Amino acid sequence: MRIWQILQQPLLLIGVALLILILQLVAQTLPQMPGQFREDAVDGARWLLSTQERYGGLGPLIAGLGLFDFAHSFALRLLLALLTLLLLIQLGNLLALFQRMRHLPALLQQPSVTSGDPLPIPGLGSVYRRRQALATPPAQMAAQLEQQLRQSFPRRQAQILSHPQPVGDAPAETDPLSERRWLVLEGQSFLYLRLISWLGIGLALLISWLGVLYGWQVDPSILTPNSELRLPQRNLLLSYQVAPSADTVENRAAGNRPVLLVRLGDESGQIPVETEGQLRIGGVDVRSQPVSPALIVESWRGEARLAALSLPGQAGLVERLGFTFPTVGSEESILIPEAELGLRLVRLPAENRFLVEVVSSVSAQETQRTEISADDAIVVPYGAGDGTLILRIRYLPGLSVSARYQPAARWIWLALLLAIIGAAGFLRRPRFLLCQLAPWPQDRSVLVAQSDDPSVIKKLEIGE
Repeated sequence: MRIWQILQQPLLLIGVALLILILQLVAQTLPQMPGQFREDAVDGARWLLSTQERYGGLGPLIAGLGLFDFAHSFALRLLLALLTLLLLIQLGNLLALFQRMRHLPALLQQPSVTSGDPLPIPGLGSVYRRRQALATPPAQMAAQLEQQLRQSFPRRQAQILSHPQPVGDAPAETDPLSERRWLVLEGQSFLYLRLISWLGIGLALLISWLGVLYGWQVDPSILTPNSELRLPQRNLLLSYQVAPSADTVENRAAGNRPVLLVRLGDESGQIPVETEGQLRIGGVDVRSQPVSPALIVESWRGEARLAALSLPGQAGLVERLGFTFPTVGSEESILIPEAELGLRLVRLPAENRFLVEVVSSVSAQETQRTEISADDAIVVPYGAGDGTLILRIRYLPGLSVSARYQPAARWIWLALLLAIIGAAGFLRRPRFLLCQLAPWPQDRSVLVAQSDDPSVIKKLEIGE
């Protein structure tokens, strides 16, 4: 019974909600496991171990609380389950109070078995009772009690019902043995506001559960030009597409700009890569942002592309390769096996400047070094005779991409609006006062007052 009383305390619900909020804020300051690692137990464990090592002795504790993956942690689910239980208890109490308030007016007409016996109050909530003997008959005390009730509970704040109904300022003439009753209902409109608030909180809680059970987010590594990422578990494809650059200016004028292609199942869309952008497709929000500079290198022979490039350790030749350079001094290497040449790309301290070195692996000719700061092309010998290979180099940004699926997230604003509007319902407590004034031989009376708020009963000063 004691545990049930504790669970009914609104402060407990508020405390659990605040604890979830605090843990969420703490998790926002910590790195969160990328969604793609969550699908692979090995990669996930490796990421978690390397991350918690950065926090020393606190790392295992933070990991144990699930703060490195708070949205999918056991702690969050446990707290949400407790919050759901507490919310259902509060809603149950509120509906019980609605039911009580609706049935209380009927008590005014309910016959008494014995004069002066307290009427049974419907509902399971607490009821406080006061029974007081008075030295004067009910007919004389009725007017005094009626006046005090109307002074203590102004009409703009409360509804006062009585039986028998008074005529003018005096009680109606009734049988001297009959019982007179008054019912005060205060703050009924605040019940509806409280219901609106709890509905808003319940909607927010439902959205949270949907996010925990069905939501996901992936934050892949920076996408390089001409690369793609497939997530078969989500049926999602992210492809950084770059049109061939036979004539860069004409291609761009024709609308062949580099784009991020997003395909989810049978739906697809595009996001320009030059600026920050977002796209909603199939309920998934995809955001992209240009970050570190990138280069794409294409090999051309005359007016046709030629597969002549490869990476160290890579078998086979390709027509183009893309790279990102996150920091100053970052470098990448390209091999041109048929020409026995190597290409070295280095990011320089100056903005958008790169050093390009062409090195021969067989001849002792001097290394060719070129600094570029815009789209450029380099001609290198290729094949027998006067054959040449054109290496076209284009500036493009590396893309930071995030894809997130949060079911019903768009309704969170409605939930917050309902909760804020309904919060006014907690400014005043809905309550009632039921008074019975019955004859008590000889020529005396008895007053029975019942309420769900003890302070209301203390306001009565009849006979004191």
